[in-house]
Amino acid sequence: MGTIKVSWKEIETACRHLAKKLEKNNYEAVVCIASGGLVPGKLLSELLQLPLGIVVSKRYNKNNCPDKKSFFDANVKWCCENAEPKKILLVDDLVDEGKTMEQIIGSINAKALIPGLKTIDIAVIYYKNKNSSLQSRQKVHYYKTTENWIIFPWELQQGKKSQ
Repeated sequence: MGTIKVSWKEIETACRHLAKKLEKNNYEAVVCIASGGLVPGKLLSELLQLPLGIVVSKRYNKNNCPDKKSFFDANVKWCCENAEPKKILLVDDLVDEGKTMEQIIGSINAKALIPGLKTIDIAVIYYKNKNSSLQSRQKVHYYKTTENWIIFPWELQQGKKSQ
């Protein structure tokens, strides 16, 4: 398995590609997963001219320190007046196993965090489909598939990241 070091230009290209692919889906909002989904979520929000919301999740531990715990908050923080979309696009930088996505989608649905919500689709830049079970349960839009290690331009250290 190799390593892909993604450039800022590639991120912009990926988001433009995804936006063109998604523009006919009539999403009413973009909700990005912090921290990896912040940049692609913001770009897709602008390209699709949709309100932006943020959820926070950290499931991985770069240093494998046992004292570090996961953090998860699926309460959507809107970057506008509170939106009540019926169809959202949930955005992250990548899907590996899909556990973060499943946890967030389950929490949003179970707690009715977005009143009237009917559809949650997913958009990511990279999709590691060999490891993920999401494809059969959720509509997943992606720029590229890979099984390689990915280093995004917003990551300062070149440590491994998995979700």
